[in-house]
Amino acid sequence: MAKPTAKKSSSRTASVQRTTKETDVRVLLNLDGTGRGKVSIGLPFLEHMLELFAKHGLFDLEIKCKGDLEIDDHHSVEDIAITLGQALVEALGQKEGITVFRSLIWLIVVVLMVKAGVGLVRESGRILLEAAPAGLHPDMIGDALVTSDGVVEVHDLHVWTITSGQPALSAHVLVEPGRDCHQIRNHLESLLREDYQLTHTTLQVDHAGSDLLRIGETVHCEDAHGPAHTNAEHRH
Repeated sequence: MAKPTAKKSSSRTASVQRTTKETDVRVLLNLDGTGRGKVSIGLPFLEHMLELFAKHGLFDLEIKCKGDLEIDDHHSVEDIAITLGQALVEALGQKEGITVFRSLIWLIVVVLMVKAGVGLVRESGRILLEAAPAGLHPDMIGDALVTSDGVVEVHDLHVWTITSGQPALSAHVLVEPGRDCHQIRNHLESLLREDYQLTHTTLQVDHAGSDLLRIGETVHCEDAHGPAHTNAEHRH
């Protein structure tokens, strides 16, 4: 774990930088400022709250953070909380005459840590329960796949999370007789990658039987799980 480095001065200011494998955070703090907040961390809600924190506290605060937000936001939130706490400690120096300082610092850190913890628990629950990742709806994906040229039906479609930030998909796809299964698989994988950022996919592509093409509702596999997506109206 990286240890924050701080530059001390005689005024109530601090410059603290913290660099880890996941984040690079820099905090500039002036407790005798005018309430100017400038926060760039890639998390709009937290940026807004920290700028309000500076405004109503009448101090100048600048925070920059580059983190692995493509995976999750808890690394950034945690390291921002640690770095901001360190900056407050350095800026206040000996803290003469301040009796609630420690409680205030811990309150700020706890609020930020709770936000990160809730996100982490939610993501962990999705992984353990093999639930569909947030923002990925299996029914919508199935409907998108079946509209591709040559595709007759999509069933046994499952979307789950391998690990944090790594969603996966598997499905059984039926295509029109005579169509190139390999070519259609490549097209579907490209669609999933570009439209849904799904790079871990397993598609079993087979030719549909004539009875399926005629009726439009018959499920190819007797033990198919979940809804069967077809070009005809179907139940989700």
